[in-house]
Amino acid sequence: MGKLSFYQKLDLMDRWEERPNLAQMKRYCPAFIRCKNGEVRLRTAQVLANVEEESLLQLLYPLVNDPEELVRVNACDSLGSSKSPASYQLLTTKLQDTPLVRSYVVLSLADIALSLGEKLQEECFHLLLEHLQTEEAPGVTIGCYRSLYLLKREERYLDLLLRTLRHPDYRVRCAGFHLLGDMVTPSNCRKIKQAVLECSKQEESVAVSSAINNFKKEFVSKGEKIW
Repeated sequence: MGKLSFYQKLDLMDRWEERPNLAQMKRYCPAFIRCKNGEVRLRTAQVLANVEEESLLQLLYPLVNDPEELVRVNACDSLGSSKSPASYQLLTTKLQDTPLVRSYVVLSLADIALSLGEKLQEECFHLLLEHLQTEEAPGVTIGCYRSLYLLKREERYLDLLLRTLRHPDYRVRCAGFHLLGDMVTPSNCRKIKQAVLECSKQEESVAVSSAINNFKKEFVSKGEKIW
């Protein structure tokens, strides 16, 4: 395959999203991340979320500092699949980026730390706790609650996230329900179920109602008896 057109690049990545082809990805992704077209860089960051190959995930490093916000967002999101301390350290430098980027950084930092052992989990916990003290964006704050809970299983962070399910901004409530699925355990499922059911009775936003239904379907599809 010679030089690819814009549409050939997108078509190739659409196919990778359905069935990752590591050989092709290793061949083409280094060029794709340098493409002048932002949509190509964006799609590259998105499809690399589907792999756990560190050599491919490390290709995302330049995109973490891409001039386009959505490219940075997807690069930081996809790096949550990494198990590399280098990926973790790189993401710590993005805690001063835009609120949207930060909202994904705080999630990916915890995901990487959880794969690398207790020492990094402890470090990540204190990093996010310190960041939370000055964070003003609700979308980032609830991401911190989710990550702090996963790192230490301290009930107060679950309670704080459950409070956001009644936030006056529907976008914050949506984000809360999207993050809640990661936090369900056998010991807290009754508390979460009660909170979700109470919110669903009062929710008037179509978008939030959809997020609630998706949350419920996630557990039905897994065969888990939360409902």
